[in-house]
Amino acid sequence: MVKKTGSARKLSEELEKAMRDYMRKHDLRSTILTDMARWCKEYDLKVDELPSERFRADAVITGKHVIALIKIAETCNSADIYQLLMSSSLYEQEKGRKPDALILYVYAESPPSRFIRRCEELGVIVSNDVPAIVRRVAELGGR
Repeated sequence: MVKKTGSARKLSEELEKAMRDYMRKHDLRSTILTDMARWCKEYDLKVDELPSERFRADAVITGKHVIALIKIAETCNSADIYQLLMSSSLYEQEKGRKPDALILYVYAESPPSRFIRRCEELGVIVSNDVPAIVRRVAELGGR
């Protein structure tokens, strides 16, 4: 058995904590996407995960006449807005169609009104309400 030094023990504890945090976020993300998929069925929409390393978004909701990119975030962070805007360009380059909506789903806090206004200025819908998000996408598809 190898005896850990103080720094090795601390590194091991930090790695374990990072792994637990990653798993918690991954499980939460899966739960959110499952909930979205359930709501999408009611509106004849479909949600699919996206490879985030390629698109920088987590999922896409599609319908007969609508495409919406979804970014799932723990908190309201400007970096997530810009990743979502970038993902729109990447999606359009790869798929040949610009998304009709960009949605930032924030799960750990209610988005402040100032943050919501900034998102609206950039054409990003921000919400922490899955049913409201899906209804909004369905409305966009019914135009």
